[in-house]
Amino acid sequence: MAASSSRERIAISIKDHFQRLTVGCGDASCLSPHCASSQQFRHSQLGGNKNSLALLAVELAKSDTEVCGNASLVRQTSSNSGKRSVSPPIVLESSGGGSGGGGESRSSVGSVSEGAAMAMMDINDSEVGAAAAVAFAPTPNREVLGMQTVESHNSSAMNENQSESVRLNQPQQPLPSPPPIDEVFNEATLRRMSGQPDKQPLIRLLSSVFTSPERTVEAFRPSHGVDDDGVHEKHESELSEKNAADALARIDVHCVHTLTRLIPYEKSVMDPLCGSVNFLCRQVRLELSDHPRPLHLCVAAVLFEFSVLFDPNNMETVVPSICMLAGRLPTEHQAALIHFWCRHKTVEDLRMLLLVLMQLLTLRCLLMENEAGEESERSLNEDAVICDVCRVIKLVYYASGLLGDVDSRQALAREREKTETFLASLNALYDRTNLPDRRRQGHQLWKPDPLAEQLCFRRPADCIRPAIPDEEFINDTLNELMSVDRDYNFFLESDRSPTLANRQRDEMPPFSFLNHPFLLTTFTKSVALYLDSRIRMFRERRGALLQSLMLHSDHNMYLRINVRRANIVQDALLTLEMVGLESPGDLKKQLVIEFEGEQGIDEGGLSKEFFQLIIEQIFNPDYGMFSLNQRTQSFWFYPGSEDCEREFVLVGMLLGLAIYNNIILDVRFPTVLYKKLTGKLGAFHDLKGSHPELAQGMQQLLEYDGDSFEDIFGCFSISFQDAFGSTLNHELKPDGANIPVTKENRQEFVDLYSDFLLNGMIEKQFNAFCKGFHLVIDNSLLLQLFAPTEIELLVCGSKTYNFHELQKYTQYDGGYTENSPIIAHFWKLVHTMSDVDKRLLLEFVTGSDRVPLGGMKKMKFIIARQGPDTDRLPTAHTCFNVLLLPEYSSYDKLQDRLLKAIANSKGFGML
Repeated sequence: MAASSSRERIAISIKDHFQRLTVGCGDASCLSPHCASSQQFRHSQLGGNKNSLALLAVELAKSDTEVCGNASLVRQTSSNSGKRSVSPPIVLESSGGGSGGGGESRSSVGSVSEGAAMAMMDINDSEVGAAAAVAFAPTPNREVLGMQTVESHNSSAMNENQSESVRLNQPQQPLPSPPPIDEVFNEATLRRMSGQPDKQPLIRLLSSVFTSPERTVEAFRPSHGVDDDGVHEKHESELSEKNAADALARIDVHCVHTLTRLIPYEKSVMDPLCGSVNFLCRQVRLELSDHPRPLHLCVAAVLFEFSVLFDPNNMETVVPSICMLAGRLPTEHQAALIHFWCRHKTVEDLRMLLLVLMQLLTLRCLLMENEAGEESERSLNEDAVICDVCRVIKLVYYASGLLGDVDSRQALAREREKTETFLASLNALYDRTNLPDRRRQGHQLWKPDPLAEQLCFRRPADCIRPAIPDEEFINDTLNELMSVDRDYNFFLESDRSPTLANRQRDEMPPFSFLNHPFLLTTFTKSVALYLDSRIRMFRERRGALLQSLMLHSDHNMYLRINVRRANIVQDALLTLEMVGLESPGDLKKQLVIEFEGEQGIDEGGLSKEFFQLIIEQIFNPDYGMFSLNQRTQSFWFYPGSEDCEREFVLVGMLLGLAIYNNIILDVRFPTVLYKKLTGKLGAFHDLKGSHPELAQGMQQLLEYDGDSFEDIFGCFSISFQDAFGSTLNHELKPDGANIPVTKENRQEFVDLYSDFLLNGMIEKQFNAFCKGFHLVIDNSLLLQLFAPTEIELLVCGSKTYNFHELQKYTQYDGGYTENSPIIAHFWKLVHTMSDVDKRLLLEFVTGSDRVPLGGMKKMKFIIARQGPDTDRLPTAHTCFNVLLLPEYSSYDKLQDRLLKAIANSKGFGML
């Protein structure tokens, strides 16, 4: 009851304020600046805009501003009924026109749009928001403001009400137009007002600037002038309706910066300024929901240039409102804002903006964590401020990419053509198979990003070197507190188009951090990828089970590969080749390895051993598929290995299966290979990682100042050796043998040489490799979330070995604790081992000597007791990362038994 009474009181106050703002109190001598009857009325610049006045009424009621004059004009009592009087409801004005159905007339006084009423529900104060919703609730009686409906208990009151009703229904005298904003808001005026002790004139001036979008943009555009033909320039609002870029071009950024520096940073000035900006942002949001215009984009651009608003002290007051505005702009307007930043902001400006946004994001995450109890179902995805801030960080991220080094349009067009050709061949392969309809779907390497396409590049990977390193966009607090599984559900929902009803309610689609992967660590993204892969595996398993039941046929629910250790490459090649040709969808099933003649059941350990054994053979230089660079210790395709197409498809499948089944491989490729797997082409800047000696020579060529180019650097023809040692020649361009390298064409020579080495020379081998890889991971989250360097980490694991960290996170079972004597001996021995023995220990217990993403603290490592003292060797369950360690009687005996075990650990069932 108390809450209801409070809500009713606030609703009455809102109605009273709205009545004063629209029609006044009738007293010409009124001194209230919030009354339309007063000569000191402060809000004449709103021009009677009911949406703006409705929002202002809520703000005045929320701040307990006193209502002027006689309240009986809007709130009347009836002593006969004895009931509490209620102010007449304020009629909602639909967007359909000026009259209601059935020919009913509608009062123009006190009518606001449905969008304005919706905005009241977004007010942070829930009590005020609910009261506002009541105050602006629709009513069946559309003429209640045009007539009095409450009976009076005496004739004098009735006569007074009737005369007042007649006065209210009479046409109002138009308010005088405010002077042009550029006549009162300029450098001279601002400098004079800032130097005065009394800051009220300055506060009123600043408040007048941010009362409406039109007035805000008008304040920061160049002075009106005449063009070359003597025709006056068009008004900003007319121009902004046609072209967002033209509208932004008319913002005087220098003026914004100059005037910003003149504003004194004092609490008495900043608090009203932030309040005015908050009011403006809410007003623009209302208009965005009805009809977004480039004018709204200009408001956002001006606010982001108002650096004083982004001071850390304003982080929680005004920055969320600005982010709300920018985050809800149409995609084409967001792209225009990014281009505007690239023209007018330095890298340091962007970095400072990013810093404030990241601090706000961290703060909101911590507040959400503190407010949400353990039983709370609210997640970070449902906090409006967090979502809006992340959307703006995305704009900064793309601006950083555009300000950095981006691939040329020619390179992007070439990559797009190759990608389309590759996807067409992949779809053709699926069309030739017997896949059921549920698994026939169009394939794509990644989900298109409308904002990236507006910026004329496909995705962030098209940026070679961003202006701000990607690491600065990762928010550790967000990664620590977010729920990946819940966010994954939001990610799936966000792919669905919002319904018409949702669009009418101005609801944003579900927000997912997976659509903003630049905020996430590689480990967080790997958890999402693991979840996505497991769901796909369960889906395939369920489909196979249903087919078995319905068709009465035997459908394997797993991808089973039966191999002989002595012939592991050929057995795996034959099985995977048959699956790829007949039913490539089976590659999405969970992998199960069976070694012929052995009793092992694959719970993960046999798969790890399978990959280790087959990788060792395939990458043996004697096999003739890959060559080893001794300096980088990485593998690359042999130029003359075109005849191994089947084997390259197999290697691509193995790489994809390892990622899909969350298995780390001991395989070393240069980063450019993973870049090519994402649809990119190798270029000169990639040579440093794959061919460092050649890259160094190319750089010397580009920096050479001498004149004897022909004698030193030759012509546009190169020679190389194939896998059999034969020397082959290749012309980089037609008649290249007769075209010398000169200062003028040396960049072309370097680009052509790099392109041939990384793309053309290995095209056939790589296409086969890429085909096998994408048969497994197509339509997964891999290329959507991970950069090439992160894919390399997924495949190879971390290169940091920290056994002290492993000791800290190890679990114990079977009676052992971290204080057991044998455990103390074990870790003493481990810390004295050589690096080779430490890697052997990891391989013995986990099946791999690689460290997973996130470091050793993310590795599940268990030491369990296997009986009392004995002469038997320790054993391990590699499927579960469990070391079975007898309770040896001495340190020396432990050392002898453990070192023998890890040195002879090949095969299943070794005791």
